[in-house]
Amino acid sequence: MGFSVALLGLTLTIPAHTIELFHAPAWIIIYGWTFGIIVVVWSLHQRLFSAYFEPTPLALGLNFLMLALLVLLCFFVQVFGHMHQPADRSLALLAYIVIFALIFLIMAALYTIGLRAHWSRLSADQRSRGVATAVRIFCMLVGLTAGLALSRFDPESLTFALGVLFGALLGRAVMPAVRARFPALRATTEPAP
Repeated sequence: MGFSVALLGLTLTIPAHTIELFHAPAWIIIYGWTFGIIVVVWSLHQRLFSAYFEPTPLALGLNFLMLALLVLLCFFVQVFGHMHQPADRSLALLAYIVIFALIFLIMAALYTIGLRAHWSRLSADQRSRGVATAVRIFCMLVGLTAGLALSRFDPESLTFALGVLFGALLGRAVMPAVRARFPALRATTEPAP
């Protein structure tokens, strides 16, 4: 993850004149968004390794693939920032979104693998948090996919943004029903380890 942060820092280009930074401030939004994604991935990754990770060959391979994709995500920030033609920018943004989706799909898969492997030793709170994390990620990916499909693969459209928002809200709405259906997921009052 540290390498991704370093690469993200390297994507910042020094303009010929300082005033250029203020004439086109989109770079700060792109940088902030990508840094936020790295922070979220780092947080999820830390929680994954602290309670759920199962070091099978598949899980190790997926983990390394996810880390490689995180670096590639930072690269596509730079590609997007350097493109000036609308078609090039849309294609770079689409690649960025696909890589973003793959990172989170792999993260959800790693949580699922770990939950299955460690289910009997996890507390009800850990089970609930792990399942909630995986379900929310999957729901967010459903929204992202629906948004892309409904926007006809135009990642800059409002339809795409609404699809992603729908996925995030769906993840929040689904978990109470999942907890009600599966008693083993009901959180207890015991403190989290």
